[in-house]
Amino acid sequence: MVMEYADRGDLLDYLRRRGRFREHEARWFFQQLVFGLDYCHQRGVVNRDLKPENLLLKRTPDARQELTQGDLEHPFNLHLKIADFGLSKEGVHSAPKSRVGTVTYMAPEVLRAGPSRRYDGHKADIWSAGIVLYVMLFARAPFDDPLATNDKARRDATMQQILRGEWTVPASVPVAPECLDLLRGILSPDPNARFTLAQIMSHPWFSVGLPPAALTMNTVLVRQQTAQPPPYEQSMEDVNVVLEEATRRPGQGLGGGLGGGSEITDSGFMTMIADEMEEENRRHNAPYMVDPYPGQGQGQPGAGGRPGQPAAAPPAALQHQ
Repeated sequence: MVMEYADRGDLLDYLRRRGRFREHEARWFFQQLVFGLDYCHQRGVVNRDLKPENLLLKRTPDARQELTQGDLEHPFNLHLKIADFGLSKEGVHSAPKSRVGTVTYMAPEVLRAGPSRRYDGHKADIWSAGIVLYVMLFARAPFDDPLATNDKARRDATMQQILRGEWTVPASVPVAPECLDLLRGILSPDPNARFTLAQIMSHPWFSVGLPPAALTMNTVLVRQQTAQPPPYEQSMEDVNVVLEEATRRPGQGLGGGLGGGSEITDSGFMTMIADEMEEENRRHNAPYMVDPYPGQGQGQPGAGGRPGQPAAAPPAALQHQ
């Protein structure tokens, strides 16, 4: 198998090297992530495991020296690539029901998923993309309880915060009201109220610096590829044959460890989450992606704010969103 080489590592390592991103830098990477995700969704694929470790970076051949002052590691010199489709699923003909992914980036409906509780994988991907945006802006995950006395307490608190959509932003980090409005729209615990990719791409904060054609380029490309498939592309029939063969192998499944489409029990799910949290701790991923902010205040309320605190209203010009 020959794949494109991403020579600058993954987004998490890059974030650790440079520290949290300024708003325009985070927007540059988020725009690329959303366009890549939109292409996947238009091709009928949901990822289900978006996180900084699975977003690779490649230096652009036309590095823009006038904008980056010769810094080849500058965000504007890097292209983002979505990688690791081990938990992906065809989103057109089936509804995901398995609780898969990385806990920190799981949407509330994924935590609740089961045989009788299916979810829209497209909307779950959008939630995960919003978590990635938050991490880029604040260098930490939005859902975590730093006051928890042990791993179980922290795990339980994290899951409850995700289910309630309860998050704040550090008071020490200034963020534009338009950016907070976009985050609130994406990190809505109700998938029916959550922003769609079309709403994200038309949002004033997201669309800064984009040519009008950027918003329709995926639609045009997918239409062309549907009419004339690239010669190197596998057909869905070929892919399904491979998947059927893999599922027939005894004792082996697909999708990164949860088994070939089988459901996982609640106790097994909690064990999986415990293992996932331990792995994140081992990799020093949580709660802070980089260094904690000294003297951090209580923070601005997010989508739901803290109990007893209403979320700040979006700017009047954005309330139609």
